[in-house]
Amino acid sequence: LYTNYILRYMTSEETDVAMRLESHAEDNGGNENGVNSVTENNSVTENSPPTSHGNEEPDTHATPDNNNSATSDNNNSAKVRNHFGFVDPDTNTCNSCGDTDPGKTLLTCAFCSNNFHGVCRNAHGDKGGSEVICTNTFYKTFLPVHKKEGINGTRAGHFLFVCNVCKTSREQVEAAKTVDKVDLIDKRVTNLTESMEEMKLILKSIAATTNDKIINNHISDERKKSYASVTAPDKRSVLVMNANPAIVDLRSGSNEKELDKLITSNAIHVENTHIKADGSAIFTCPTEKDREKLTQTLTNKYPAAEIIQPPDLLPTISVSNLLTEYSTSDLEELILQQHKEIKDMFNNGEVLKVLGVRKQKNNARYQATIRVGNKIRTFIHNQGNRLFIVKSSCSVYDHFHVKRCNKCQRFGHYEGNDSNAKQPRCKAPHHTCGHCSGDHDSKKCPNVSIPSYKPCCNNCQNNRFSNEKSSHNAFSPNCPSYKAEQDRMRKNIFYFNSKN
Repeated sequence: LYTNYILRYMTSEETDVAMRLESHAEDNGGNENGVNSVTENNSVTENSPPTSHGNEEPDTHATPDNNNSATSDNNNSAKVRNHFGFVDPDTNTCNSCGDTDPGKTLLTCAFCSNNFHGVCRNAHGDKGGSEVICTNTFYKTFLPVHKKEGINGTRAGHFLFVCNVCKTSREQVEAAKTVDKVDLIDKRVTNLTESMEEMKLILKSIAATTNDKIINNHISDERKKSYASVTAPDKRSVLVMNANPAIVDLRSGSNEKELDKLITSNAIHVENTHIKADGSAIFTCPTEKDREKLTQTLTNKYPAAEIIQPPDLLPTISVSNLLTEYSTSDLEELILQQHKEIKDMFNNGEVLKVLGVRKQKNNARYQATIRVGNKIRTFIHNQGNRLFIVKSSCSVYDHFHVKRCNKCQRFGHYEGNDSNAKQPRCKAPHHTCGHCSGDHDSKKCPNVSIPSYKPCCNNCQNNRFSNEKSSHNAFSPNCPSYKAEQDRMRKNIFYFNSKN
């Protein structure tokens, strides 16, 4: 808007200046009694050479009227005829001294092309008269330079003769141009000042409108935030009720219906309920508030039951490109020493535990697996997902360790053995191959060596990813079922829910 406005203004002003130059061109008379001049021009491109004898080129901005131009030419012609030493082209006679043969000592004006008697004396033929254009000696010196004869042909520039009338006219035109340019600049500055004031008013108006939008958007965001704080899960909570089957058996249909009615009548939000074979129940709530309300309700209804909350799931990260195979304790100490903020959070109860350090597959560096608290994970994220260990910057990635049984290929447990009683043993009656889903151990799969063999994932063929079962085996990190299990784990970690 501003640029277009200025361009329209300039176009209008240029037209006005052209009219002013036209007006100046009507009055371009000079001083008849001024002294004639011989001028030196060192730029060949700016002035015409002596042989051109053309009139002055009109100003490119001016578009004079033909009648005015004719009047101006008549005025100049009269002044030239009265000029000292003018040679009448009709009679070839000098109007000052009356010499009828001045041809040997003529000077031609470079602009009007009229001839003048170069060494003219006064009308009485006084050789000592002072009214001369050139002395005879000067004329003989000037003429070969003017015509660029002999050695003068190699000189740069031209020496020209300009009569007083043309000289005065040019000076007046140039003066008029200067005046108009100054006047034009003054008008532009004035108009620019006015335009700036208009722009200030426009900007104030825009700013007022923008502020209203910002305020309205801020109010809208606050409303959205308030709504989200009520409906979105702030922390997924798990509650476990260990009941004595002799007193309360949640596996019976009547007790299960009673439990459903209890949850519904108290307006408690429960995302999932799982009743185990031993009669205990696991409840997943979307918020801590729902969990606390459910705890109180179940305690009042079943006072003999043990109601506990399992520890919250915490983020696990992988720290890559360690230069040294640190011990778990040394690496913990280095992280706390080089990150004061993490140390302060650790001292206030946040978790930082290095689970292990192992060699990376593709290079000679090492990778650590670390469990961290939600606040520490947020700090690492804001630091660009990097930790500084001694003199290196190590990249941090989220790590989701999903248990998978090598016997049945299912998630959530390991095969287990008698020497590791902490891990639940797989209850499957036989092995399921991780390569082809056959009823045999993965290590003894006979199909792997067959050229036409196609893998078959046991987990994907039994769920919604059955269309992709033949694209991978059960060990693949790109298995859709494996990724879905990682997403389920992600939903139960507060750090990832708080980011959403």
